[in-house]
Amino acid sequence: MKFIYAFGLVVSSYLLYKYKQKSQKLLLVHSNNRLSLLFHMINSKYFESFKPTLFLFSGHAQTFFVELFNILLTFLKNILNFYNFKYKRQIFTLSDGSNLAVDIARKRNRSKDKSSYEYKKLLLIFPGVTSTSDEYYIKSLIEDFCDEFDCRVLNARGFEIKATSPKLISTGCYKDVGEFIIKTAEENKNKKIFGLGFSFGGMLLARFLGAEPDKVPKNFLAACGLCYPCCLEQAKNYGELHFNGLYSKPSLKNLKQIFYENLDVMFDKKFYVDKNDKNFNNIHEIKEKILKEVEGCRVLSDFDRVWTIRMLEFENINDYYSYSKLEPYISKIKVPFLSMFTEDDPIIPINSIPFKTLQNNPNTVTAVTQNGGHLGFFGGIIIPQRIVDQPIRTFFKTVEILKDTSNCNCEENLVC
Repeated sequence: MKFIYAFGLVVSSYLLYKYKQKSQKLLLVHSNNRLSLLFHMINSKYFESFKPTLFLFSGHAQTFFVELFNILLTFLKNILNFYNFKYKRQIFTLSDGSNLAVDIARKRNRSKDKSSYEYKKLLLIFPGVTSTSDEYYIKSLIEDFCDEFDCRVLNARGFEIKATSPKLISTGCYKDVGEFIIKTAEENKNKKIFGLGFSFGGMLLARFLGAEPDKVPKNFLAACGLCYPCCLEQAKNYGELHFNGLYSKPSLKNLKQIFYENLDVMFDKKFYVDKNDKNFNNIHEIKEKILKEVEGCRVLSDFDRVWTIRMLEFENINDYYSYSKLEPYISKIKVPFLSMFTEDDPIIPINSIPFKTLQNNPNTVTAVTQNGGHLGFFGGIIIPQRIVDQPIRTFFKTVEILKDTSNCNCEENLVC
């Protein structure tokens, strides 16, 4: 027994030693402008002092821990209130008639003297590919931001609400993000609007900002994207081939569930009356065939081949991947945009990030940490604590300060 105690002491001491020895190096890709310099000055020491939780050294562990929290909160959410806010549901109708569920965070037990408090800032949040407002990483961030920001989460097509179109989540949904931003900004002209996208939601947000920069509202001040894919094909190859689809399968399961729950919409002929797609000349004949193909999907890219490209009218999956490449749009982003990645992300390969393009755009700031996994960013020696909220908050605050104090007349005054 004494040997076991001694062995445990040696192992734990070694782990603590390695933990203390492990230094967190921050890779900051930026241009020489005031925004980047201020962000670096404020956050460099903070990032460098960040060390992953003792038992969460690997990106896989960090990523799994996010999912572990999701499972725990799903199990306990009807029993305990972990958060100091609750959601109020609204329906947002797109120009094509599709309805999306928007969840607005409202503080619990707001004091009477603040009952009529009106937020001056809005934070529009866009979840990952098949995530919703109930995800742990969404609620954790809102908990830190809802005192200062009116936080609103846009759920994807078919999530938290019945689908009204056979077009489910895809790269083309950047237009949904754009409509939501434009409409919200128009209804809140006297308020400052910010955007935050997680993973696939970050890609959609960046895509809109770069694809239609002239449509971005004047009161939309800044945005941030966390661990977002810049190239779907590379992310697919990295995640599905190297890890046997481990990280793709949960998303596929969620997407299949939405598909099956809305079969009446998926195969409603009215959506294809004006289409020239030969595959839909006879819906009833091919419905069974498609159902078998969907059932046979084993990873997320399989679903894209079977359904997504059909809905978006692409000839093949390669055309869809080409359409989905984000790099051409990053260079056209005109509002301050913070990107945050991790080197040990098991879903987004670090070599797929177009760092040169990000660096050449004076409106983008990019931070990369050694550890954090996919949307994890857990620090703290023993008790895991997410460290990602502070740099996002300071980035938004830096943009506000520069906007309010800038006296130059150039079009992009943060670059002066």
